[in-house]
Amino acid sequence: MILWGFATLKWPHGTPHGDIYDPYKILEFIEQQKVVYERQVQVALEDYMEHRTTRIILQKLVTHGKLSSFSEKYRFNNHSFTIRWFYLPSLKKEEVESEIRKKIELIKYYSLYEGRYEIPFGIYADYAEYLVEQAFRAVGCMVVSKYTNYFNGITYTRKDTDLDFIVFHRDVGFIGVEVKNKLDYPELKDIEDFLDLVNYLGLKPLFVARMMPRRYIWEVISNGGFVVITERYLLKPGMPHEVFNGIVNMGIPLGIYRENTGVYPHP
Repeated sequence: MILWGFATLKWPHGTPHGDIYDPYKILEFIEQQKVVYERQVQVALEDYMEHRTTRIILQKLVTHGKLSSFSEKYRFNNHSFTIRWFYLPSLKKEEVESEIRKKIELIKYYSLYEGRYEIPFGIYADYAEYLVEQAFRAVGCMVVSKYTNYFNGITYTRKDTDLDFIVFHRDVGFIGVEVKNKLDYPELKDIEDFLDLVNYLGLKPLFVARMMPRRYIWEVISNGGFVVITERYLLKPGMPHEVFNGIVNMGIPLGIYRENTGVYPHP
């Protein structure tokens, strides 16, 4: 887990996000994986290049004949997905189809994995929110409220949005917290709305995300806030080991941690 705040801004492996433009790293990854989808490549190589850079390189490799590609629509329960696949032109059709069959089952598994989490003392829209709350309590923060747009007699009415938490820390004061636990980056609009909300309520901003581009991180820091990057896509326990290993082997950074409900009631 990585924390940025104010003037401290580092990146994994000391590499500024988005500074590397390396088609060969992408080709090497695809050679190892045989068949890949866009989000897989973006997430697996995000320590070296931003998601948008990966997308640009993939398209250029297709344009120049270094990769073959096609898009296909899928439906998981009531959710529709369009997935773009990439592979080396030399790969046989049978191998392509076999790899896609294996990968689509893993994609389906993590895409439909239940994020909502319930314990006797609370309900969380996402398991990551539960872990974040436990982390606050572990460092002595008091959770003041959850899922709220109200603080200190003021209600935010500009937009239909709220905070995941408001917490109090004796050295920082009152903090407005947003948690975004997904493979893709948060939308810039989400960050702008969050900052407008915390500034309106007079709170210190803290944005927790699996991963964000450098310019989004600076947006929060320049507003006097903090950013926590978890790096991992946090899911609740219950996933079979063989499924977990299959997803991680695709380069998807899953994190599954056991709950500790015994400490929940105590700040």
